Amino acid sequence: MLLMLVNVATSPLYLRDVERVDKQDDRAAARLFSAEALDCLLLNFPEHRAMAVYLFVLGELINAWQNRHISHAKRIRMALRARYFLMVWHAHVDAHPDHRHDVHFISRESFDICLRLCDGLIELIVVYREFYPAYPLLPWLHSTEMLEHFFGVLRSLKKDFNFADALWLEPKLRTLMMGAFKDLAPEEQENVTAAGYWTTYHIAPDYNGKVLCNFPPNSVFDSQSQRAIRDVTMLCDAIGIEALEMLEAYKPPTYDDGATTTDRSHEPHTTLHNLLNGFPLISPASVVLEDAQDMAQYALDAQSTDATMEILDLSDSDPNELAELQTTIAQALQELGLSDTAVGSAQHVVHDLEGSSTDLNREALVAIRKSHQMRATSRAVCQLKASAGFTLAEVVEGQKSRARRKPKEGEASGNTPKESLRKQIVCKARAKGVAIQSGPGVTSGTGRIIRHTGVFVAEPDTSARAKQKQITQGVAAQEFVTTRTPFFSSLQVPGSVNVITANISADCPLVPGDWFLFLRPGRQDEPTPMLLGQVITMYTNSGTKGATHNYTPQISSVGAPSYVGAQVFTPAYGNVYQSIACPTLHATTFMHVPRTHIMLSLARDCALISTNPVTKGSRPLTLCYLGEWSNSKTWYLVSNADLYVGALREMLNPKKKEEPKKKGASAA
Repeated sequence: MLLMLVNVATSPLYLRDVERVDKQDDRAAARLFSAEALDCLLLNFPEHRAMAVYLFVLGELINAWQNRHISHAKRIRMALRARYFLMVWHAHVDAHPDHRHDVHFISRESFDICLRLCDGLIELIVVYREFYPAYPLLPWLHSTEMLEHFFGVLRSLKKDFNFADALWLEPKLRTLMMGAFKDLAPEEQENVTAAGYWTTYHIAPDYNGKVLCNFPPNSVFDSQSQRAIRDVTMLCDAIGIEALEMLEAYKPPTYDDGATTTDRSHEPHTTLHNLLNGFPLISPASVVLEDAQDMAQYALDAQSTDATMEILDLSDSDPNELAELQTTIAQALQELGLSDTAVGSAQHVVHDLEGSSTDLNREALVAIRKSHQMRATSRAVCQLKASAGFTLAEVVEGQKSRARRKPKEGEASGNTPKESLRKQIVCKARAKGVAIQSGPGVTSGTGRIIRHTGVFVAEPDTSARAKQKQITQGVAAQEFVTTRTPFFSSLQVPGSVNVITANISADCPLVPGDWFLFLRPGRQDEPTPMLLGQVITMYTNSGTKGATHNYTPQISSVGAPSYVGAQVFTPAYGNVYQSIACPTLHATTFMHVPRTHIMLSLARDCALISTNPVTKGSRPLTLCYLGEWSNSKTWYLVSNADLYVGALREMLNPKKKEEPKKKGASAA
């Protein structure tokens, strides 16, 4: 879904926000949960309501912490709305017989973090109201963002710093970090696509201290809780879930405390420092090797010492700065009780989700998100909007950051940021004749290709690693077909059908939208019926342990996919199947089907398979009409499902061959 969204011409997302995304790029998350992304989704893919509700609710939870001006009563409603939504979602997965938390829900760690965010914000409001009523609650400062900023500054000076380096840097930290704030304008930080941590805790142009000092009484908590329940009920009605029933049925998850959740993929990388620390335990094999080891150790020590000396050479903070900061804070607190802080017009606009319609109101949802999200988020989204009328110069100009872009006619010049310290130093150096590198920076991606060649041509990935990965995937797919052959060779379907390959080949590949038959994945003690599914998405990997899953637009071998995402259709009458696969909840069913459970592709009959959307809205009903060939093969496999289940279990749990008895051993 996100890949389709990023390919929209007006998408606010970058491709790298979806493919090979940097997990530490805060801007990628900001763009995904932005009002612009929600607007683009509802405008271009209105049928994906569940995704829109997810982006809206979780985006509101983030802004309940990050927003600088909204009242604490609104924060309570936003936090409780997210909590109730997650509880409803969790209970719905529990109630659905074919859904599992490890597939159809966020990870248990993410669930626990989200609940802590909801509860923690409400607890902070109560604590400030009871113990610090004279101080404004700034929830965005109750985070590790400042600590990450400190680590980023320290790591820029010395990558492998230790505790002593942190202690030496502490007296110089205030001056250093304040200088880092002024080094780049906010617009320059907001439009960098991926450059590590994105610190915005010091940016508060719409800060409203008086509102943040107003703590609501318990009665407001009650009313906001009721509003949050109404919001969740309306949102869940739009996606076909009875929120009130699920809230009553919700049971907090219980986890095994003894279970380990260690992910070996996140273990620290082996560094030269670690290798050299462990190397002296092994005696060198020769004098030459011992000399090389000593030289490497000396170089490492020299580099570490040089970085430490750079930290010590930094100027210490002026003690008077601390007194000035204390005076400024005292004056700000005094002003909160004397004058009203101007509130932007966006805060006076009242947006509510309450209504009788089960359709999602795009204008209302986007307006709420825009009024709550940070200004920095709006500036961080992809600014380039594709249009047939764009010239080459406009495309190149669109690739530049806002800070480097030429001001348009009519723009206010008084909003330009103050000249940074770096620019002042560069100007003074040039005045004294010191050569400083100048000119536009080198952009990457589309901007660089257009600047060098004048045209943009998307070249396929022909790197050696990509070729090696393709070869590995092909070998793994062929090995799987070879493993599958002895178990399914005797279960061929009458006619020109090959169950061993599931009728998937290069001439008849499986693509999204096609239909196929599969055995229900799950535990061996659970029923394993033969089901009909429509392909939603497909993923593949190299087949090695711990390999990542990558999206693939089509598969030409049953051994190629790691799993296929499918919507399940159940028999209605004759050759007709329906999309309501869970009658108890009157809901649809989606499954991740591993390649082992794929039995037969119906892609060759796709021209004769038709669908008819009977009802739309929150509980859509779609009927599927199978063709003559696909219907006959479906009924044959369904009638002989027990045979295919037995073959599948034998393939997944092969019996170990008995070892031949030793010669001369006595018979027992």
